Amino acid sequence: MRAITSLLGCAIASAFSFGITPAHGATIWVATNGTDSTTCGPNRSQPCRSISAGIAHANIGDLVLVGPGRYGDIDGDLQYVTPGDETPDLGLGCLVCITKRVTLASTDGADLTVIDPGRPGGGQSFPPELRNTVLITASGVRFGAAAQGFSVYGLPSGALAVDSAGDIRVISNVTYGGGVGMDLNTLNGPLYVAQNRLLNAESGGLSVGLRNSQATVLENFAAGSAFAGGIHVGVSELGAASPPLVANNRALGNNLGFSFFSSPPGNNIRFTIASNVASGNKRGFASETSSLLFQRNTAIGGLEGFTVTGQPGWPDNSFHTNNMIGNHRCGFWNRGVANVDATNNFWGSAAGPGPKPSDQVCNEPPDVASTKVIPFATRAF
Repeated sequence: MRAITSLLGCAIASAFSFGITPAHGATIWVATNGTDSTTCGPNRSQPCRSISAGIAHANIGDLVLVGPGRYGDIDGDLQYVTPGDETPDLGLGCLVCITKRVTLASTDGADLTVIDPGRPGGGQSFPPELRNTVLITASGVRFGAAAQGFSVYGLPSGALAVDSAGDIRVISNVTYGGGVGMDLNTLNGPLYVAQNRLLNAESGGLSVGLRNSQATVLENFAAGSAFAGGIHVGVSELGAASPPLVANNRALGNNLGFSFFSSPPGNNIRFTIASNVASGNKRGFASETSSLLFQRNTAIGGLEGFTVTGQPGWPDNSFHTNNMIGNHRCGFWNRGVANVDATNNFWGSAAGPGPKPSDQVCNEPPDVASTKVIPFATRAF
């Protein structure tokens, strides 16, 4: 436990000590009382009106600092040609396109700073090429900072996407609707994604895809993806990168709260999954890989709490000090893994796994899957 506590502390300090002031570079100002021009943005009294213009005027390493208000399609016609509208790149499929290493932050936080592509009315539709509200294609980008993020309304593919970039930080933002709230696919660099809220996305709240990249996923909240997942982390290539850390996140009212995957399956990825809570999801946590460390997570009020899928020869997962409370069918569903060690977990009552008020352990198929549960904890962790 001491090692986990130390690891969490270092990760949280690293994520939240991040400031918005670049080590080098200028500040480009954006505000709703600004005007887009060839000279806008160099000072607070001469701001740009659109975030797109601010990014265009920024040099590598600059800070684009955005005042409170609404940005995007400011007159609601879905044409993006009115002065002050964001300028989409239909080739990249994004409304706000971040193609250079800059920091983008708000002065007043996500609740007061909104990026909105508009809402189709009668006879209206988004341009078919427009897929993501915000797209990051450059490494080294910072989107949001502690208490200085954005509210982003999603387009059909999603609200915020990262496409094969590394060294990315996404902090203190809110996404609403769209396809995927945040679809973050990194390559050859770390990802910090922390203190974001991902609400009512059709195809999932937060999806993290790692290729030779380490991810730290901290204190995010995903809710309302009733037909999809809340928080998903997948690894296709770990390379020399450190294992992912997923800690202190919350998933509420999704089809699947948390899911973890590696390709090829069964790789020794060594995720650390600690102190997360899945509440009221159909399934709380699902793993389709191996060598995961599950510690002090809670699955409450779902159909299944934890689901583990495996094959003979895969390295074992570590599953101890977790809580399974009030899950209707199974607290722990073992799908085809022999000799799983699930000791020292709390099963919803002091009696251990079994009929209500406890949660049950389910082994399927029973001639293959087996789970050791004794000794068990008699109170929640």
